[in-house]
Amino acid sequence: MGGAVLSTWRNPDHYNLLRYATAEEVIALRPDMKALAALGDDSFTATAPGSDTDIC
Repeated sequence: MGGAVLSTWRNPDHYNLLRYATAEEVIALRPDMKALAALGDDSFTATAPGSDTDIC
């Protein structure tokens, strides 16, 4: 996916969650979709804390 991933979670059903430090980092991602597709049925989600959307 790119960028500086803070942490990654993967479950047995091939769902992958990548956490970034800022929403701006997520917006700036330019993933190689062909490379991701070559991984098969894996699903990838990039997330980060928001500055005005998180609920605490």
